[in-house]
Amino acid sequence: MKLNTDLKKTIEDVSMFLRANSLERETITRFVLFLEETLLVYRDDESFDTFTIKCKKHVKTITIKIVVPGKSLNPAEGNLLI
Repeated sequence: MKLNTDLKKTIEDVSMFLRANSLERETITRFVLFLEETLLVYRDDESFDTFTIKCKKHVKTITIKIVVPGKSLNPAEGNLLI
């Protein structure tokens, strides 16, 4: 997926996945806000032009894995704010 063009669709898809798995509304809202802020940080870095998000449901847990190419970027460092 292209981070610049698929950001909104990706966030909607993850939100639907979480709703389909009966998470509480507040939990979904917190995660969606976190995901949006994180992807906006990566979108602003030119070296991160594509990404993947994988959502899996296990018996008692849900795993969401965000993969971006290139070097490691720590959103908590420097002037980045989350």
